[in-house]
Amino acid sequence: GGSGHDYAHDIAHADNGGFLVAGTTFSFGAGSSDGWLLRLDKDGKLLWQRPIGGAKVDGFSAVAPHGSGYVLGGYTTNEGNASQDAWLVGVDRSGHALWQRVFGGAGSQSVPDLQALGDGTFVGTSQDSKTSLYRRDAWGFLSCSEAGLCAGLGPSACDDGNPCTVDKCVPVVGCKHLALDSGAVCADTKTCDAQGK
Repeated sequence: GGSGHDYAHDIAHADNGGFLVAGTTFSFGAGSSDGWLLRLDKDGKLLWQRPIGGAKVDGFSAVAPHGSGYVLGGYTTNEGNASQDAWLVGVDRSGHALWQRVFGGAGSQSVPDLQALGDGTFVGTSQDSKTSLYRRDAWGFLSCSEAGLCAGLGPSACDDGNPCTVDKCVPVVGCKHLALDSGAVCADTKTCDAQGK
């Protein structure tokens, strides 16, 4: 943690050993609080950490392995219709955000639990005055029409094999590859160079 209050809310096994921890940080990031993702080795040593969020209040309460990365669930006040909306974020195995989805109604919502399924989709619960169960595709979309050109594609279909790019899928474009900055962590202990390798 840092100089502020930091909280760990969920833990999952990392696909290449060690653990991923999801939580909320008041020490790092852009807002009052941010979602906080930590990668630990098998002995609990911190390999890297990522604050994820906007200028207001965000936090993660759930993490699950998903495809070649992870999906995080929590809450955000940075966009949407309510004071607090349910928030899903897909990240690659190095913790770089691939996509995010915000949903909710008039009250306060959050995502307290997630589980990946073998077909590339995942299920989760959203919580407000009642608990709801939902199912999303590999990119966090609810329907094929919402997914556009991403419908039926899993993250491996957009993987260009370069660990120094963030591979996304955009409904109106399809697969998109964004270069990481020089010095960015692209593997647990490696960084990208100026040539993007």
